[in-house]
Amino acid sequence: ISYAANSQMSWCLLTAISTQDQGRTIDGNMQLYSVEKKQQQMLEGHAGGFGNVLTADNESPSGLFAFMERKAGSLQTKLHIMDVTKPRGEGLPAPFKVQSEVAMPPEAQSDFAVALHLSEKHGVIFVVTKAGFAFMFDVATATMLVRTRVSQDTIFISTYSPKTGGCIFVNRKGAVISAAVNEPAIVSYVMNQLVQLPNRQDVAFNLARRFGLPGADELFTRQFSHYFASGDYKNAALVAAQCKSGVLRTPQTIQQFKSVQAAPGQSSPILQYFSTLLEYGKLNALES
Repeated sequence: ISYAANSQMSWCLLTAISTQDQGRTIDGNMQLYSVEKKQQQMLEGHAGGFGNVLTADNESPSGLFAFMERKAGSLQTKLHIMDVTKPRGEGLPAPFKVQSEVAMPPEAQSDFAVALHLSEKHGVIFVVTKAGFAFMFDVATATMLVRTRVSQDTIFISTYSPKTGGCIFVNRKGAVISAAVNEPAIVSYVMNQLVQLPNRQDVAFNLARRFGLPGADELFTRQFSHYFASGDYKNAALVAAQCKSGVLRTPQTIQQFKSVQAAPGQSSPILQYFSTLLEYGKLNALES
C-alpha cells in the first residue's frame, strides 16, 4: 500500500496489508531495508516513514525512522522513533531512540494508521488512521499532543507537505484535507492545555527553541536567569539566541554580560554572547 525512502536513499520501507478473516481484522507488515548493509528487517504495523529532525541541542538533525507497530492478533499500538543513520559501535554513544504506547480512540479500538509523516519543520509526527483520526506526536519524546477526528469517511492516501510542515490527505468521498501545526498556538497549547502530561513544560520549551516557535518567553527568561546565575554564560547566551521573539535581546542583557569578568584563560562572556548570536542568525540594530 505504500513505499518510502529516506533522503540519503540508504533506507527503504515497503508496507503491505492482509487479512486472515475476510476483512474483520487487517494485519500490517513492513519490510525495512538497509541499502548499505543489504539487509532487511520485517516489522508488524501499518505505517512508517523517514525524516531528518532535530532531537538534541548543538547537533545536526537526526536521520529518523518512525513506525506505528500493531502485532497480529493484538489491539495494542506503539509508536517507535529511532535514528537509523548514526554510526553504531563499541564506545560510541547510543543513537536516539524513543517509543510510546498509543491510545486509540475508545470508539475505534481496532482502527489503525494508514500514513505517518515526520515534520522536519516543526519536530512533530503526524499520523492519519483509516477511520479518519489524526494524531500529532512530539518527535523527541514520542508524546501524543493531539488526537482528533478529521474525517467521517475512510482515509486512503496522504502525503507530506514541505511547505506547511504538515500533511495532506484524501478520504473515500474525494475530500482533500490538510493538517499542520498552528505555529502561534502550539507551545501555549502544550503548556496550558495538556495538564495530564508531566513533561509538558519540557516538550513545549524544546519545541519553541529548536523550531523557533513562539509562546515560551517566560520559560526562556527563567532558563536564561538560571544559567546566568550559575555562571554558565555559554548556555545563557544560547537560550537568548534560541528565543525567536527577541525578548532577551535587550540592552539589559548586553550589560549583564559586559559586567562579568572573564575567567583566566577564557574568552569574555560578552564575546561568547555575540558569537553565539551570530551562530544562530544576525545581530539586531542594537547589538550591531
